[in-house]
Amino acid sequence: MMISMTIGRPWRRRASRLGGARCASLLALLLLMTVPAFAADTVPPPGDRVEALVQAFPDGLTPGQLDSILTVMDDESVRAALRQRLLVETDRRRADAASSDETLLAYYGRQFDRIAAAYPTLPSAMADAFVRSHGRDAPISPVRLLLGLALVLGVGTGAMLLVRWIFAGRRRRLAVRQGMSRAQILSHQGLRLILDLIEIAVFVAGAVIAYVLLRPSHPAAPAILFVVVTAAIVVLAVERAAVFLCDPHQPNLRLIPIANGPARALHRNIVAILLLAVGSAAIVRMFGILGMAPSAVAALALPLSVIPVAYLVVLVWRHCSAITATIADRLRLDLQEAPFLGAWPVLASAYLAVLWMVVADAVIRQQPRAGARAIVSLLIVVAVPLLALLIQRPIARFYGGSVVGGSSTTDPSRSTDEYGDALPALPADSGPTDRVNRLMRAVWGVLIFLSVIVTARIWGYDPTQHEGIA
Repeated sequence: MMISMTIGRPWRRRASRLGGARCASLLALLLLMTVPAFAADTVPPPGDRVEALVQAFPDGLTPGQLDSILTVMDDESVRAALRQRLLVETDRRRADAASSDETLLAYYGRQFDRIAAAYPTLPSAMADAFVRSHGRDAPISPVRLLLGLALVLGVGTGAMLLVRWIFAGRRRRLAVRQGMSRAQILSHQGLRLILDLIEIAVFVAGAVIAYVLLRPSHPAAPAILFVVVTAAIVVLAVERAAVFLCDPHQPNLRLIPIANGPARALHRNIVAILLLAVGSAAIVRMFGILGMAPSAVAALALPLSVIPVAYLVVLVWRHCSAITATIADRLRLDLQEAPFLGAWPVLASAYLAVLWMVVADAVIRQQPRAGARAIVSLLIVVAVPLLALLIQRPIARFYGGSVVGGSSTTDPSRSTDEYGDALPALPADSGPTDRVNRLMRAVWGVLIFLSVIVTARIWGYDPTQHEGIA
Protein backbone atom coordinates (compact mmCIF):
# COMPACT_ATOMS: atom_id res chain seq x y z
CA MET A 1 0.00 0.00 0.00
CA MET A 2 2.80 2.39 0.84
CA ILE A 3 4.61 1.43 -2.35
CA SER A 4 1.58 2.10 -4.49
CA MET A 5 1.10 5.44 -2.83
CA THR A 6 4.72 6.45 -3.28
CA ILE A 7 4.64 5.37 -6.91
CA GLY A 8 1.34 7.07 -7.65
CA ARG A 9 2.25 10.52 -6.36
CA PRO A 10 4.88 11.38 -9.06
CA TRP A 11 2.54 10.19 -11.78
CA ARG A 12 -0.21 12.38 -10.40
CA ARG A 13 2.13 15.34 -10.20
CA ARG A 14 3.22 14.78 -13.78
CA ALA A 15 -0.36 14.41 -14.90
CA SER A 16 -1.33 17.59 -13.11
CA ARG A 17 1.60 19.40 -14.70
CA LEU A 18 0.62 18.13 -18.13
CA GLY A 19 -2.99 19.14 -17.50
CA GLY A 20 -1.95 22.63 -16.44
CA ALA A 21 0.27 23.01 -19.49
CA ARG A 22 -2.52 21.87 -21.77
CA CYS A 23 -4.95 24.33 -20.15
CA ALA A 24 -2.45 27.17 -20.51
CA SER A 25 -1.90 26.28 -24.17
CA LEU A 26 -5.60 26.16 -24.87
CA LEU A 27 -6.12 29.49 -23.08
CA ALA A 28 -3.32 31.15 -25.08
CA LEU A 29 -4.76 29.72 -28.33
CA LEU A 30 -8.18 31.17 -27.48
CA LEU A 31 -6.63 34.56 -26.67
CA LEU A 32 -4.76 34.57 -29.98
CA MET A 33 -7.96 33.76 -31.82
CA THR A 34 -9.95 36.52 -30.10
CA VAL A 35 -7.32 39.29 -30.19
CA PRO A 36 -7.65 40.03 -33.95
CA ALA A 37 -11.41 40.38 -33.69
CA PHE A 38 -11.15 42.52 -30.57
CA ALA A 39 -8.47 44.69 -32.17
CA ALA A 40 -10.56 45.11 -35.28
CA ASP A 41 -13.39 46.43 -33.12
CA THR A 42 -11.32 48.74 -30.90
CA VAL A 43 -8.68 50.20 -33.25
CA PRO A 44 -9.89 53.59 -34.45
CA PRO A 45 -10.04 54.42 -38.14
CA PRO A 46 -6.86 55.80 -39.70
CA GLY A 47 -8.34 59.25 -40.08
CA ASP A 48 -9.14 59.42 -36.37
CA ARG A 49 -5.63 58.26 -35.53
CA VAL A 50 -4.16 61.03 -37.68
CA GLU A 51 -6.37 63.59 -35.95
CA ALA A 52 -5.26 62.21 -32.58
CA LEU A 53 -1.62 62.58 -33.64
CA VAL A 54 -2.24 66.16 -34.77
CA GLN A 55 -3.86 67.00 -31.43
CA ALA A 56 -1.08 65.22 -29.51
CA PHE A 57 1.55 67.37 -31.25
CA PRO A 58 0.03 70.88 -31.41
CA ASP A 59 3.41 72.41 -32.28
CA GLY A 60 3.86 70.09 -35.27
CA LEU A 61 5.96 67.01 -35.98
CA THR A 62 9.63 67.03 -36.76
CA PRO A 63 10.81 65.11 -39.86
CA GLY A 64 12.29 62.41 -37.63
CA GLN A 65 9.05 61.94 -35.70
CA LEU A 66 7.05 61.77 -38.92
CA ASP A 67 9.39 59.17 -40.41
CA SER A 68 9.11 57.06 -37.24
CA ILE A 69 5.31 57.14 -37.38
CA LEU A 70 5.18 56.26 -41.08
CA THR A 71 7.59 53.36 -40.52
CA VAL A 72 5.20 51.52 -38.18
CA MET A 73 2.15 52.14 -40.40
CA ASP A 74 1.30 49.83 -43.28
CA ASP A 75 0.55 51.07 -46.79
CA GLU A 76 -3.19 50.61 -46.48
CA SER A 77 -3.37 52.69 -43.29
CA VAL A 78 -1.29 55.45 -44.86
CA ARG A 79 -3.52 55.56 -47.94
CA ALA A 80 -6.72 55.61 -45.85
CA ALA A 81 -5.41 58.35 -43.58
CA LEU A 82 -4.23 60.40 -46.56
CA ARG A 83 -7.60 60.01 -48.27
CA GLN A 84 -9.48 61.15 -45.16
CA ARG A 85 -7.16 64.11 -44.69
CA LEU A 86 -7.50 65.24 -48.31
CA LEU A 87 -11.29 65.04 -48.12
CA VAL A 88 -11.33 67.22 -45.01
CA GLU A 89 -8.95 69.71 -46.60
CA THR A 90 -11.09 69.84 -49.75
CA ASP A 91 -14.23 70.56 -47.74
CA ARG A 92 -12.45 73.28 -45.79
CA ARG A 93 -11.23 74.99 -48.95
CA ARG A 94 -14.69 74.89 -50.46
CA ALA A 95 -16.14 76.49 -47.33
CA ASP A 96 -13.43 79.17 -47.37
CA ALA A 97 -14.10 79.89 -51.03
CA ALA A 98 -17.84 80.19 -50.38
CA SER A 99 -17.26 82.54 -47.44
CA SER A 100 -14.79 84.66 -49.44
CA ASP A 101 -17.41 85.25 -52.13
CA GLU A 102 -19.85 86.52 -49.49
CA THR A 103 -20.10 90.29 -49.17
CA LEU A 104 -19.78 92.08 -45.85
CA LEU A 105 -23.44 93.07 -45.78
CA ALA A 106 -24.51 89.51 -46.59
CA TYR A 107 -22.29 88.21 -43.78
CA TYR A 108 -23.78 90.59 -41.23
CA GLY A 109 -27.26 89.84 -42.49
CA ARG A 110 -26.69 86.12 -42.01
CA GLN A 111 -25.28 86.70 -38.52
CA PHE A 112 -28.20 88.93 -37.54
CA ASP A 113 -30.68 86.33 -38.78
CA ARG A 114 -28.91 83.64 -36.75
CA ILE A 115 -28.90 85.75 -33.56
CA ALA A 116 -32.51 86.87 -34.06
CA ALA A 117 -33.58 83.26 -34.47
CA ALA A 118 -31.89 82.45 -31.13
CA TYR A 119 -33.94 84.93 -29.07
CA PRO A 120 -37.19 82.89 -28.94
CA THR A 121 -35.26 79.86 -27.69
CA LEU A 122 -32.89 81.79 -25.39
CA PRO A 123 -34.64 80.82 -22.09
CA SER A 124 -34.64 77.15 -23.05
CA ALA A 125 -31.00 77.37 -24.17
CA MET A 126 -30.03 78.87 -20.81
CA ALA A 127 -31.94 76.12 -19.01
CA ASP A 128 -30.33 73.42 -21.17
CA ALA A 129 -26.89 74.78 -20.32
CA PHE A 130 -27.59 73.98 -16.66
CA VAL A 131 -29.37 70.69 -17.35
CA ARG A 132 -26.64 69.19 -19.50
CA SER A 133 -23.49 71.23 -19.92
CA HIS A 134 -21.86 70.71 -23.34
CA GLY A 135 -24.50 68.03 -23.98
CA ARG A 136 -22.56 65.42 -21.99
CA ASP A 137 -21.67 66.70 -18.50
CA ALA A 138 -23.72 66.25 -15.36
CA PRO A 139 -26.52 68.75 -14.68
CA ILE A 140 -25.91 71.81 -12.52
CA SER A 141 -28.49 73.25 -10.17
CA PRO A 142 -28.65 77.05 -10.61
CA VAL A 143 -29.53 77.46 -6.93
CA ARG A 144 -26.57 75.36 -5.80
CA LEU A 145 -24.31 77.23 -8.22
CA LEU A 146 -25.39 80.61 -6.82
CA LEU A 147 -25.06 79.39 -3.25
CA GLY A 148 -21.60 78.00 -3.96
CA LEU A 149 -20.45 81.22 -5.58
CA ALA A 150 -21.94 83.24 -2.72
CA LEU A 151 -20.10 81.04 -0.21
CA VAL A 152 -16.80 81.37 -2.07
CA LEU A 153 -17.12 85.15 -2.36
CA GLY A 154 -18.36 85.40 1.23
CA VAL A 155 -15.36 83.54 2.63
CA GLY A 156 -13.01 85.70 0.56
CA THR A 157 -14.75 88.89 1.68
CA GLY A 158 -14.69 87.77 5.31
CA ALA A 159 -10.97 87.08 5.14
CA MET A 160 -10.39 90.50 3.55
CA LEU A 161 -12.43 92.28 6.24
CA LEU A 162 -10.56 90.40 8.94
CA VAL A 163 -7.23 91.59 7.58
CA ARG A 164 -8.61 95.13 7.30
CA TRP A 165 -9.66 94.98 10.96
CA ILE A 166 -6.21 93.73 11.96
CA PHE A 167 -4.49 96.62 10.13
CA ALA A 168 -7.07 99.25 11.16
CA GLY A 169 -4.70 100.79 13.70
CA ARG A 170 -1.94 100.90 11.14
CA ARG A 171 -4.23 102.67 8.68
CA ARG A 172 -5.14 105.28 11.28
CA ARG A 173 -1.45 106.00 11.86
CA LEU A 174 -1.02 106.47 8.10
CA ALA A 175 -3.52 109.33 8.02
CA VAL A 176 -2.16 112.55 6.54
CA ARG A 177 -1.83 115.38 9.07
CA GLN A 178 -1.13 119.04 8.74
CA GLY A 179 2.52 120.02 8.42
CA MET A 180 3.62 116.81 6.69
CA SER A 181 5.99 117.10 3.76
CA ARG A 182 5.10 115.88 0.29
CA ALA A 183 7.51 112.94 0.61
CA GLN A 184 5.85 111.82 3.85
CA ILE A 185 2.40 112.05 2.28
CA LEU A 186 3.48 109.95 -0.71
CA SER A 187 5.13 107.37 1.56
CA HIS A 188 1.95 107.05 3.63
CA GLN A 189 -0.15 106.65 0.51
CA GLY A 190 2.26 104.02 -0.81
CA LEU A 191 1.92 102.05 2.45
CA ARG A 192 -1.87 102.30 2.20
CA LEU A 193 -1.67 100.94 -1.33
CA ILE A 194 0.44 98.01 -0.11
CA LEU A 195 -2.19 97.24 2.55
CA ASP A 196 -4.86 97.32 -0.16
CA LEU A 197 -2.90 94.81 -2.24
CA ILE A 198 -2.53 92.55 0.80
CA GLU A 199 -6.30 92.64 1.32
CA ILE A 200 -6.94 91.67 -2.29
CA ALA A 201 -4.44 88.79 -2.02
CA VAL A 202 -6.13 87.56 1.15
CA PHE A 203 -9.52 87.73 -0.59
CA VAL A 204 -8.22 85.51 -3.40
CA ALA A 205 -6.68 83.07 -0.91
CA GLY A 206 -9.92 82.83 1.07
CA ALA A 207 -11.98 82.24 -2.09
CA VAL A 208 -9.62 79.48 -3.26
CA ILE A 209 -9.64 77.81 0.17
CA ALA A 210 -13.45 77.84 0.19
CA TYR A 211 -13.47 76.28 -3.27
CA VAL A 212 -11.08 73.53 -2.15
CA LEU A 213 -13.24 72.78 0.89
CA LEU A 214 -16.39 72.58 -1.24
CA ARG A 215 -14.68 70.20 -3.71
CA PRO A 216 -17.14 70.57 -6.60
CA SER A 217 -17.04 67.63 -8.97
CA HIS A 218 -18.38 69.28 -12.11
CA PRO A 219 -15.78 69.73 -14.89
CA ALA A 220 -16.81 73.37 -15.44
CA ALA A 221 -16.30 74.36 -11.79
CA PRO A 222 -12.63 75.47 -12.08
CA ALA A 223 -13.36 77.65 -15.12
CA ILE A 224 -16.37 79.26 -13.43
CA LEU A 225 -14.30 79.91 -10.30
CA PHE A 226 -11.60 81.56 -12.41
CA VAL A 227 -14.14 83.86 -14.08
CA VAL A 228 -15.75 84.89 -10.79
CA VAL A 229 -12.49 85.44 -8.91
CA THR A 230 -11.01 87.39 -11.83
CA ALA A 231 -14.08 89.64 -11.95
CA ALA A 232 -13.85 90.23 -8.20
CA ILE A 233 -10.14 91.08 -8.46
CA VAL A 234 -10.83 93.63 -11.21
CA VAL A 235 -13.58 95.29 -9.16
CA LEU A 236 -11.50 95.41 -5.98
CA ALA A 237 -8.39 96.70 -7.75
CA VAL A 238 -10.21 99.49 -9.60
CA GLU A 239 -12.17 100.45 -6.47
CA ARG A 240 -8.96 100.72 -4.45
CA ALA A 241 -7.40 102.80 -7.24
CA ALA A 242 -10.43 105.12 -7.17
CA VAL A 243 -10.06 105.52 -3.40
CA PHE A 244 -6.35 106.19 -3.90
CA LEU A 245 -7.13 109.01 -6.34
CA CYS A 246 -10.26 110.52 -4.79
CA ASP A 247 -10.81 109.22 -1.26
CA PRO A 248 -14.52 109.82 -0.49
CA HIS A 249 -13.94 110.17 3.27
CA GLN A 250 -10.47 111.68 3.82
CA PRO A 251 -9.81 114.89 1.86
CA ASN A 252 -6.14 115.00 2.87
CA LEU A 253 -5.49 111.70 1.08
CA ARG A 254 -6.93 112.73 -2.29
CA LEU A 255 -4.52 113.09 -5.15
CA ILE A 256 -7.20 114.85 -7.20
CA PRO A 257 -8.17 118.31 -5.91
CA ILE A 258 -11.96 118.05 -5.70
CA ALA A 259 -14.53 118.69 -2.98
CA ASN A 260 -16.15 116.07 -0.77
CA GLY A 261 -19.42 115.82 -2.69
CA PRO A 262 -17.87 115.34 -6.15
CA ALA A 263 -15.35 112.89 -4.70
CA ARG A 264 -18.07 110.67 -3.24
CA ALA A 265 -20.13 110.87 -6.45
CA LEU A 266 -17.10 110.04 -8.59
CA HIS A 267 -16.15 107.05 -6.47
CA ARG A 268 -19.73 105.76 -6.42
CA ASN A 269 -20.21 106.07 -10.18
CA ILE A 270 -16.88 104.42 -10.99
CA VAL A 271 -17.80 101.40 -8.86
CA ALA A 272 -21.31 101.24 -10.38
CA ILE A 273 -20.04 101.33 -13.97
CA LEU A 274 -17.43 98.70 -13.18
CA LEU A 275 -19.92 96.36 -11.51
CA LEU A 276 -22.29 96.60 -14.47
CA ALA A 277 -19.55 95.96 -17.03
CA VAL A 278 -17.76 93.19 -15.15
CA GLY A 279 -21.01 91.50 -14.09
CA SER A 280 -22.33 91.44 -17.65
CA ALA A 281 -19.08 90.02 -19.01
CA ALA A 282 -18.93 87.36 -16.27
CA ILE A 283 -22.50 86.18 -16.93
CA VAL A 284 -21.84 85.83 -20.66
CA ARG A 285 -18.55 84.05 -20.02
CA MET A 286 -20.11 81.55 -17.60
CA PHE A 287 -22.83 80.56 -20.07
CA GLY A 288 -20.14 80.11 -22.70
CA ILE A 289 -18.27 77.80 -20.30
CA LEU A 290 -21.44 75.79 -19.71
CA GLY A 291 -21.59 75.05 -23.44
CA MET A 292 -24.43 77.26 -24.63
CA ALA A 293 -24.57 77.66 -28.40
CA PRO A 294 -22.58 80.60 -29.84
CA SER A 295 -25.68 82.18 -31.33
CA ALA A 296 -27.44 82.05 -27.97
CA VAL A 297 -24.37 83.49 -26.22
CA ALA A 298 -24.34 86.39 -28.71
CA ALA A 299 -28.08 86.92 -28.21
CA LEU A 300 -27.48 87.15 -24.46
CA ALA A 301 -24.38 89.37 -24.72
CA LEU A 302 -25.87 92.07 -26.95
CA PRO A 303 -28.52 93.40 -24.51
CA LEU A 304 -26.17 93.03 -21.54
CA SER A 305 -23.52 95.10 -23.31
CA VAL A 306 -25.96 98.02 -23.56
CA ILE A 307 -26.37 98.37 -19.77
CA PRO A 308 -22.99 99.91 -18.74
CA VAL A 309 -22.83 102.15 -21.81
CA ALA A 310 -26.40 103.39 -21.28
CA TYR A 311 -25.66 104.06 -17.60
CA LEU A 312 -22.63 106.15 -18.55
CA VAL A 313 -24.66 108.13 -21.11
CA VAL A 314 -27.31 108.85 -18.45
CA LEU A 315 -24.60 110.09 -16.09
CA VAL A 316 -23.20 112.38 -18.79
CA TRP A 317 -26.53 114.07 -19.45
CA ARG A 318 -27.62 114.19 -15.81
CA HIS A 319 -24.48 116.00 -14.62
CA CYS A 320 -23.54 117.82 -17.83
CA SER A 321 -24.24 121.29 -16.42
CA ALA A 322 -22.13 120.79 -13.30
CA ILE A 323 -19.30 119.15 -15.24
CA THR A 324 -19.31 121.90 -17.88
CA ALA A 325 -19.17 124.62 -15.22
CA THR A 326 -16.31 122.85 -13.43
CA ILE A 327 -14.24 122.44 -16.58
CA ALA A 328 -14.88 126.01 -17.67
CA ASP A 329 -13.89 127.32 -14.25
CA ARG A 330 -10.68 125.28 -14.04
CA LEU A 331 -9.58 126.08 -17.59
CA ARG A 332 -10.88 129.70 -17.50
CA LEU A 333 -13.08 129.21 -20.54
CA ASP A 334 -16.07 131.35 -21.39
CA LEU A 335 -18.99 129.36 -22.78
CA GLN A 336 -19.77 132.16 -25.23
CA GLU A 337 -16.21 132.20 -26.55
CA ALA A 338 -15.90 128.39 -26.49
CA PRO A 339 -19.26 127.01 -27.63
CA PHE A 340 -17.73 123.59 -28.29
CA LEU A 341 -17.51 123.10 -24.52
CA GLY A 342 -21.29 123.08 -24.26
CA ALA A 343 -21.48 120.41 -26.95
CA TRP A 344 -19.30 117.89 -25.12
CA PRO A 345 -22.29 115.76 -23.92
CA VAL A 346 -23.31 115.20 -27.55
CA LEU A 347 -19.76 114.27 -28.54
CA ALA A 348 -19.38 111.97 -25.52
CA SER A 349 -22.69 110.24 -26.28
CA ALA A 350 -21.69 109.76 -29.92
CA TYR A 351 -18.34 108.31 -28.85
CA LEU A 352 -20.02 105.89 -26.43
CA ALA A 353 -22.48 104.86 -29.16
CA VAL A 354 -19.60 104.11 -31.52
CA LEU A 355 -17.85 102.18 -28.74
CA TRP A 356 -20.95 100.05 -28.20
CA MET A 357 -21.15 99.37 -31.95
CA VAL A 358 -17.55 98.12 -31.81
CA VAL A 359 -18.42 95.86 -28.87
CA ALA A 360 -21.53 94.57 -30.67
CA ASP A 361 -19.46 93.86 -33.78
CA ALA A 362 -17.00 91.82 -31.69
CA VAL A 363 -19.89 89.88 -30.16
CA ILE A 364 -21.47 89.19 -33.53
CA ARG A 365 -18.19 88.02 -35.05
CA GLN A 366 -17.38 86.04 -31.88
CA GLN A 367 -14.02 87.67 -31.31
CA PRO A 368 -12.05 86.46 -28.29
CA ARG A 369 -11.82 88.56 -25.12
CA ALA A 370 -14.56 90.96 -26.23
CA GLY A 371 -15.74 91.44 -22.65
CA ALA A 372 -12.29 92.31 -21.33
CA ARG A 373 -11.75 94.79 -24.17
CA ALA A 374 -15.08 96.45 -23.47
CA ILE A 375 -14.24 96.84 -19.76
CA VAL A 376 -10.85 98.36 -20.54
CA SER A 377 -12.42 100.74 -23.08
CA LEU A 378 -14.95 102.00 -20.52
CA LEU A 379 -12.21 102.45 -17.93
CA ILE A 380 -10.23 104.54 -20.43
CA VAL A 381 -13.27 106.81 -20.91
CA VAL A 382 -13.50 107.31 -17.14
CA ALA A 383 -9.72 107.72 -16.74
CA VAL A 384 -9.38 110.73 -19.09
CA PRO A 385 -10.86 113.37 -16.72
CA LEU A 386 -9.17 111.72 -13.72
CA LEU A 387 -5.76 111.93 -15.36
CA ALA A 388 -6.36 115.53 -16.40
CA LEU A 389 -7.22 116.52 -12.84
CA LEU A 390 -4.28 114.52 -11.53
CA ILE A 391 -1.81 116.22 -13.88
CA GLN A 392 -3.09 119.71 -13.14
CA ARG A 393 -1.75 119.83 -9.57
CA PRO A 394 1.95 119.10 -10.37
CA ILE A 395 1.83 121.48 -13.34
CA ALA A 396 0.42 124.23 -11.13
CA ARG A 397 3.08 123.53 -8.51
CA PHE A 398 5.79 123.70 -11.18
CA TYR A 399 4.62 127.11 -12.45
CA GLY A 400 3.71 128.40 -9.02
CA GLY A 401 0.09 128.93 -9.96
CA SER A 402 -3.23 127.87 -8.47
CA VAL A 403 -5.27 124.77 -9.27
CA VAL A 404 -8.62 126.43 -8.70
CA GLY A 405 -9.80 128.41 -11.67
CA GLY A 406 -11.45 131.78 -11.80
CA SER A 407 -11.91 134.65 -14.10
CA SER A 408 -9.15 137.17 -14.55
CA THR A 409 -9.65 140.58 -13.05
CA THR A 410 -7.01 142.42 -15.05
CA ASP A 411 -8.12 144.94 -17.62
CA PRO A 412 -5.77 144.86 -20.57
CA SER A 413 -4.76 148.20 -22.01
CA ARG A 414 -6.32 149.03 -25.35
CA SER A 415 -4.10 150.42 -28.12
CA THR A 416 -5.25 152.72 -30.91
CA ASP A 417 -4.11 153.18 -34.46
CA GLU A 418 -3.11 156.44 -36.14
CA TYR A 419 -6.76 157.36 -36.65
CA GLY A 420 -7.65 156.85 -32.97
CA ASP A 421 -9.57 153.60 -33.51
CA ALA A 422 -9.07 150.86 -30.92
CA LEU A 423 -6.95 147.91 -31.95
CA PRO A 424 -7.88 144.33 -31.03
CA ALA A 425 -6.87 143.66 -27.45
CA LEU A 426 -4.16 141.10 -26.88
CA PRO A 427 -4.80 138.51 -24.18
CA ALA A 428 -3.05 139.59 -21.03
CA ASP A 429 -1.04 137.17 -18.95
CA SER A 430 -2.14 137.58 -15.35
CA GLY A 431 0.55 135.27 -14.03
CA PRO A 432 1.38 131.57 -13.62
CA THR A 433 -2.27 130.55 -13.30
CA ASP A 434 -3.01 131.59 -16.88
CA ARG A 435 -0.03 129.63 -18.15
CA VAL A 436 -1.25 126.57 -16.24
CA ASN A 437 -4.74 126.93 -17.71
CA ARG A 438 -3.45 127.24 -21.27
CA LEU A 439 -1.22 124.22 -20.81
CA MET A 440 -4.08 122.20 -19.30
CA ARG A 441 -6.23 122.88 -22.36
CA ALA A 442 -3.55 121.23 -24.45
CA VAL A 443 -3.29 118.38 -21.93
CA TRP A 444 -7.03 117.71 -22.21
CA GLY A 445 -6.79 117.59 -25.99
CA VAL A 446 -3.81 115.23 -25.92
CA LEU A 447 -5.46 112.89 -23.39
CA ILE A 448 -8.65 112.68 -25.45
CA PHE A 449 -6.67 111.97 -28.61
CA LEU A 450 -4.55 109.31 -26.89
CA SER A 451 -7.63 107.65 -25.40
CA VAL A 452 -9.13 107.26 -28.87
CA ILE A 453 -5.88 105.84 -30.26
CA VAL A 454 -5.40 103.41 -27.37
CA THR A 455 -9.01 102.23 -27.60
CA ALA A 456 -8.60 101.64 -31.34
CA ARG A 457 -5.44 99.59 -30.73
CA ILE A 458 -7.22 97.54 -28.08
CA TRP A 459 -9.81 96.53 -30.66
CA GLY A 460 -7.17 95.60 -33.22
CA TYR A 461 -6.99 98.74 -35.37
CA ASP A 462 -3.42 99.28 -36.56
CA PRO A 463 -2.81 102.67 -38.25
CA THR A 464 0.30 101.31 -39.99
CA GLN A 465 -1.88 98.92 -42.00
CA HIS A 466 -3.99 101.73 -43.52
CA GLU A 467 -3.16 104.48 -45.94
CA GLY A 468 -5.32 107.57 -46.05
CA ILE A 469 -9.06 107.19 -45.71
CA ALA A 470 -9.00 103.68 -47.18
